Amino acid sequence: MYCPIAITIVSASAASAASAATLAPSPRVTLLARVRHALAVRRQRQALAELDSRQLLDIGVSEKHARQEAGRGLLDVPTQKV
Repeated sequence: MYCPIAITIVSASAASAASAATLAPSPRVTLLARVRHALAVRRQRQALAELDSRQLLDIGVSEKHARQEAGRGLLDVPTQKV
């Protein structure tokens, strides 16, 4: 099956000009992103709390550490995504 692919080549100067022209996100967007991130972390912690000892061993997390992480508060989230 033929599938044409379009490739766009952008010069480094055009790319830096485009990135410089972008505006910083508004505080509302930043707040919304932080709330979404906090809720995602909460879902991950809830899922971690539901794992049994065998599953925790499979992913290399001790039961003690899993309980500590699952018990952290909603606003106790990392500031940067890794």
